[in-house]
Amino acid sequence: MSTSALSVDVAGATGSVVVNTERECAWEGAAGVEWITLTSSPSGRGAGQLDFRVLANPDSLTRQGAITVSDQRLEIKQGAAPCQVTVETLAFTLGADGGNEAVAVTAPRGCSWTITSAANWITVPVASGSGSARLAFTVEANTGAPRSGRLAVADQTITIAQATGVPACSYAVSPVTQAIAGTGGTGAVAVTAASGCPWSATSTASWISVDGVSTGAGNGRVTFAVSQNSGPARSGTAIVAGQMVTVNQAESASAPPAPLACSFAISPGGASMDASSGTATVAITAPSGCTWTASSQAAWIAVASGSSGTGSANVTMAVAANTGPARLGTVSVAGQTFTVQQAAAAAAAACSYVINPSSAAASAEAGAGPAITVSTSKGCDWTSTSNAAWIGVTSGSSGSGDGRVGYSVNANAGPARSGTITIAGQAFTVNQAANCSYSISQANAAIGSGGGAGPGITVTATAGCAWTSTSNAAWISVTSGSAGTGNGSITFTVAANPGASRSGTVTIAGQTLTVNQAATCSYSINPVSASIKSGGGHGPDVKVTATAGCSWTAVSNDAWISVIEGASDTGNGKVVFQVSKNDGAKRIGTLTIAGYTFTVTQEKH
Repeated sequence: MSTSALSVDVAGATGSVVVNTERECAWEGAAGVEWITLTSSPSGRGAGQLDFRVLANPDSLTRQGAITVSDQRLEIKQGAAPCQVTVETLAFTLGADGGNEAVAVTAPRGCSWTITSAANWITVPVASGSGSARLAFTVEANTGAPRSGRLAVADQTITIAQATGVPACSYAVSPVTQAIAGTGGTGAVAVTAASGCPWSATSTASWISVDGVSTGAGNGRVTFAVSQNSGPARSGTAIVAGQMVTVNQAESASAPPAPLACSFAISPGGASMDASSGTATVAITAPSGCTWTASSQAAWIAVASGSSGTGSANVTMAVAANTGPARLGTVSVAGQTFTVQQAAAAAAAACSYVINPSSAAASAEAGAGPAITVSTSKGCDWTSTSNAAWIGVTSGSSGSGDGRVGYSVNANAGPARSGTITIAGQAFTVNQAANCSYSISQANAAIGSGGGAGPGITVTATAGCAWTSTSNAAWISVTSGSAGTGNGSITFTVAANPGASRSGTVTIAGQTLTVNQAATCSYSINPVSASIKSGGGHGPDVKVTATAGCSWTAVSNDAWISVIEGASDTGNGKVVFQVSKNDGAKRIGTLTIAGYTFTVTQEKH
């Protein structure tokens, strides 16, 4: 060879070696290191040329290799890369909870650097290193004002900003009820809360409006305006810092008087009379001003006096003489039923009657009922009369001796009801099922982890149909509307959630309202880093502490680290990982466990 030594720049180069030998002499060339490659045939005979390439040097250390041709050697010395350190991310923003983070550092192999923290609330498990690596650091939870700290890596500066620490918040408002005149006006509520605890105020009634501040933090004051009332007294609510404030407003001075709350009672509830004509009297008890009517449901009974009236009074009924078998009739008095039973005429006294069955159940739909059998002494006459407008006698309105009676019922558009047919002086009772329909304004509600009042739920129901609302979860409470009739509404509150997301239900008028509440999950890991020998193997178990029911995962961020147990779990658990053998320089990798960064440092080979 014509050259015995060569210096090459850090960026690499190409070159040739001239081989001078006799024509019949064979030779063989070889590169002694992996960063020198031969680009022409490595062997030949006689004079020739061997081409080669030197790769760029990624390290900050000079290196030396050689090319040999038979017994000749060309020494190649290559310069080092400059020691330049770069950091992937120069700014981090963390929440008040803090946690573990990592940043990638890029540098040539052999290039040393240090990392230092300028804040006592930022800690680094590794103080120095060389070459490229992934550096972990831990930021403590913040319980005060926003803050900023710095990490210095070689000549690079990483800035870390952390949000305000919010303490556990609880709220109180006072007063929780307000009385406002019918002409309208304003009210005020004081909010008591720890410094930094946020809250909001909103009205649930169109005639109440939050006046001025609707959000705040810590102690504060909320004022609201109430519109003039043009009707009867009313009540509405506002939600302030999650608490319910009730506003009671007096009626308008020009409002019409509230309707009377009328109730009626009659005494006695019926009368037994002989076959001769006569009268029966019933007393009505009712509040003054409450109106009522009285009407007979049987042709042989007439209202003689008191067919209508107001307040308490008496009603007199005239009963015609009976010329046939015993009979039963009714009179509707102030919405109540007065029953008259009249004995058979002397000529019919020897007659006896039995009906079968004596009652029947009917569905809410219109239709015919089962036939009713009448059994009596031979030749005894009888009649059938409906005592309810919605029951009609379709056959057997009169007969002599044994017979049958047919009837039909109209469709029921409301709550369950009961009526009678008088057959041969016997009462046949028809009980018809309700035809009630119900719906609620929404089937789902989403509530934050802090709990509080849920949205008001409107119930739409058939007039007269009763309903109830019941919570099926201990953390959901029905605060109003536990029972109602016809249209109505309910309100409910949800307790703060101490753990994982949860779902519960409220049964309202037979409908299901599903309440989904967000989780309050917290996690921690121990330890947060580990040092592993170059030979690899299992690392220490990493203990995960988590709120019961809160799920988490563990994943490796580097190919040479493997999670072999605890890749996912719920609540407390542990993670087991394994590290491959290291055949090179010291290296640093990470695992992400329950949102935290676990740092693995492995020694060089």
